[in-house]
Amino acid sequence: MEDRRSQYEEDGGQEVTERESLNSSIVDAINQASDYWGIKCLRYEIKDIHVPPKVREAMQMQVEAERRKRAMVLESEGTRESAINVAEGEKQAQILASEAERAEQINQAAGEANAILAKAKARGEAIRLVADALTQQVTGLHLTSESSAVIFQILNAEKPLHMNVQSYMMQ
Repeated sequence: MEDRRSQYEEDGGQEVTERESLNSSIVDAINQASDYWGIKCLRYEIKDIHVPPKVREAMQMQVEAERRKRAMVLESEGTRESAINVAEGEKQAQILASEAERAEQINQAAGEANAILAKAKARGEAIRLVADALTQQVTGLHLTSESSAVIFQILNAEKPLHMNVQSYMMQ
């Protein structure tokens, strides 16, 4: 009996469920009809159903169609999940590439700023050294106060040194 039941479940559990439903319906019908005589049917079992071959083929085709349908649905869900994973991976790669490019630009800008500061400090130091040397030379010379004032104006002016010298030479 167990072998047949497992075979029916393999062929389509629907047949077993229908058999149990049919058994229950028959027990109910027998009990309604025999209640008048005080007879109660406890169990009724259909042991074997002889289904015509064409009906059996149709049932098997239906079960196979359901299996194929489930397989196609699972395959399409797998394809969908795969496409989503690929898209998310590409998106993450673009985000990381963008962040890397941004960090590179920040580092490059910081390097350029440091180079500009270093050049400015070096120029400032060079100007200070030239100013100190000129100051020593001017103090060593006996210049008129007018000449000293012009030299100090050149050294303390806001324009670049060469522009100050040219403008004072033209006067």
